[in-house]
Amino acid sequence: MKAARTPPEDRAKKMKRKIALLPFSLLFWAITGTAQASTVTYALTLSNTSSSGLIDGPTYATVSIADSGTPGSVIFTVAPNMSVLTPGTGTFGISSFGFNSTMNLSSATYFFGTGTSSNAKWRTAGSGREDGFGLFQYRVDTKSNKYAQNPLTFTISGIAGLTATDFAVASTGTATAGEGNVDFAAHVVNYSVNGTTNTGYVGGPAPVPLPGAVWLFGSGLMGLVGIARRRTRI
Repeated sequence: MKAARTPPEDRAKKMKRKIALLPFSLLFWAITGTAQASTVTYALTLSNTSSSGLIDGPTYATVSIADSGTPGSVIFTVAPNMSVLTPGTGTFGISSFGFNSTMNLSSATYFFGTGTSSNAKWRTAGSGREDGFGLFQYRVDTKSNKYAQNPLTFTISGIAGLTATDFAVASTGTATAGEGNVDFAAHVVNYSVNGTTNTGYVGGPAPVPLPGAVWLFGSGLMGLVGIARRRTRI
């Protein structure tokens, strides 16, 4: 006995339902893909004092935190923005960096450098202040400004469950710069302002916004949802 064939009108209805659900599937994929991103980037747009030649607003440096691919391990990259900061006399770069975490990092292992190339001129410095931006749970610094790094790269490992999203925590205590407490702060040394070499502290809590294309993509999907709904009613 031959199987009964589905009438053409029923096949058309099933196809319409699949088309109607497609935008929702794509939107779910886009949202969950973004939420599970393995790298988080923050902009440091605040200055501790105008006497350093820096004003609030421009992105002076970025902090990128990436899951390394090894469980419980993340990679920090703290990079001065060369389109805003001009190197002056001496070694230009980051000479100290403060951050916080929702995880207890007291037993963490730090590796300064990239690949297998270790930078012995850098060290962990415990909790402390980055001038004007409050008290940070964790700091790393160099033994001398001449060992400043551009960019500063280091890996934190050995903490079960540690991910790139575990560092959006504000500093505590009094932030004398008048900027409030921030998630990250860095000491940038030997940049040039009007021909004079200077140093200053920059900080910031603000994540870098998603590219506009992502939001346009989401808007387009919602438009498809509306179209699909209208078609199912025809």
